[in-house]
Amino acid sequence: MTEPYRPDLFADAQAVQVEREGRVGIVRWNRPDRLNAMNSTMYAEWIEAYDTFNADPEIGAVVTTGNGRAYSAGADVGGFERSFTGAEAPKRRWRLTRRSRPGTWRTASRRSRR
Repeated sequence: MTEPYRPDLFADAQAVQVEREGRVGIVRWNRPDRLNAMNSTMYAEWIEAYDTFNADPEIGAVVTTGNGRAYSAGADVGGFERSFTGAEAPKRRWRLTRRSRPGTWRTASRRSRR
């Protein structure tokens, strides 16, 4: 069972800042250099914060916000390869190419030029 919120529980969090104001739990995504794009660390800490606030009967609401100029840019796709395999993602450059039929487009990597 998850224990109720205490300020020291999230002192070591890398990707979120967690605090409480009265009956409101606040989770601040803290990757402003990446526009708060979600990675596996942020996701795990975010869920842990929600579980902690959910276990606290004194909390009536939870607010999620982001530090910096963006709430969130979505998923940090640059870290997908590392998240699933532990390896670095291969560097690919994508370009837009015109197909033979006007008005249709496709993407092609630099490696596979047809």
